[in-house]
Amino acid sequence: MVVIIELPNFAEMDDDEVARHHLTRMLDGQWSHQTRALLQHFGSRMLDLNDNWAETSTIWTCPVCRRDKPSIARMTPQGVLLCQLDEHHDHLRDHVETLVKANRGKESGEEMSRRAAARLSVMSLCERFTPTIICADCNQADAKAKAGIPTMERSFSFSPDEIASFIEPLPNRPHKVLVEKAEALWEELRADFADRLDFAGRMASRIARGKHEKEHHHAGIIIRDVRRELMMLSDLVSKAGGPQLRSLSLACDLSNRSRRTDGNASSTKAPRPSRVVTPTRADLEASNNRRRPDLWTMASEDWICQTCERRKFEVLRKNNKGGWTGNIHRIHTYSDECNAHSIQRRSKVGDYERIFGAHQALEICQDCRAILTEAAKILPGTGPDAFPPEVLKSLIGAPEAHLAHRLDREAIRRAVRMNTLWAEAAGAYWHHVSDAKAALLGLSKIDTYQPEQRQAIRDQFYVYWSLHQHGTVPTDRSYYEWLVDEGRRLIALEIRDSARAAESFNKKGVTEQFN
Repeated sequence: MVVIIELPNFAEMDDDEVARHHLTRMLDGQWSHQTRALLQHFGSRMLDLNDNWAETSTIWTCPVCRRDKPSIARMTPQGVLLCQLDEHHDHLRDHVETLVKANRGKESGEEMSRRAAARLSVMSLCERFTPTIICADCNQADAKAKAGIPTMERSFSFSPDEIASFIEPLPNRPHKVLVEKAEALWEELRADFADRLDFAGRMASRIARGKHEKEHHHAGIIIRDVRRELMMLSDLVSKAGGPQLRSLSLACDLSNRSRRTDGNASSTKAPRPSRVVTPTRADLEASNNRRRPDLWTMASEDWICQTCERRKFEVLRKNNKGGWTGNIHRIHTYSDECNAHSIQRRSKVGDYERIFGAHQALEICQDCRAILTEAAKILPGTGPDAFPPEVLKSLIGAPEAHLAHRLDREAIRRAVRMNTLWAEAAGAYWHHVSDAKAALLGLSKIDTYQPEQRQAIRDQFYVYWSLHQHGTVPTDRSYYEWLVDEGRRLIALEIRDSARAAESFNKKGVTEQFN
């Protein structure tokens, strides 16, 4: 049986085409007739519409305040039409999760796997309600009510039905919150809340002692029925489409096409704290003593961010909750492919305007990484390779010790749009890395075989590889051998990066910044 499927290109469609497509009939977005009518009604061209709003129907109604979407949408003081739905969850679950995972750093991988089911069960048993999509005004009413109650526990959350009992909803504006009613309700619920905390504490202790371990074997799981059907269909479509489908994601493309974040981009720069709080040496040492090792704990005291050039101590700063925060992230820079033979090979797979041939890892601070995070908010779909490190550096401005960078959102938007060629080349490079590693994978243990067996095994892996290639990927033996060599070269680059990072991170620290 031959079936022809026309795949929509949501990124290139106009609003009416997206709205008419049958895949969007139960969804919403900046393209919907309702959203466009709301913009016209409120006289605004600016829109802040999030994922939850886009992924629910135009006829969705808030389960708390019972308002429909046209009644929920409202204008901000900056003239942005706010279309926001939030996932409201029980913060007790977060507290219990921290409690039952407190000793995970001391466990082996096998112990962690055996105890995972028990931890999830305790978290589920303790929470008072399941995560629920509600309007942003109802979610904010929960926070406002708790802020007005002196005896409130930080990890407590009102349920959707409870929020409904102490709000007065009005169309197109925030709710009036009756804090007195919320406080009386909290007093009724305190005993149950304390009982759940006590249960969580006792169960956390039992789990830590291995009382509720459960074996789990992925190899023993069989995928059946609908899931198996979907996986088979997906595999058939992918094989028929070849490499053109590798970068295709209908859901992701539609999500990017549906959201808009003018609210995030309407102000020019993030506000600056009124004063700088300088950490002590004890604060830095405490930040290094995390239960789980990461790049921050591995880095020596004289580590320097490779974009803003601040030392580790200067990166450490207060977060919004009043605690100290410091993190190191890894990004990459790239160099162009200079080997004519490799350029010819790569050009057979895709029509690339620019081809990268090598990468190098860079370690940067949390505030430099935040610029890339902000880019994804301003222009959804933006990845970690949105622009070169030197452009990232230009967006920082004047970095200051113990403060987050000031974000110029309009400059970030321009940087993303001016470096699309860089981002596309980086995406194609990582596809190539994946292909090269896959070709090499079967040969990784070939040296363990007898010399007279190795050629036959290599031949077998080539046949297997060639049968699984699609579309424009060449299947001749010379291409395969080149791809295997590429796999070795690219893995060597990763080993080099790891060795360089280890050498850099393990330098003896300096203490002059504390003197």
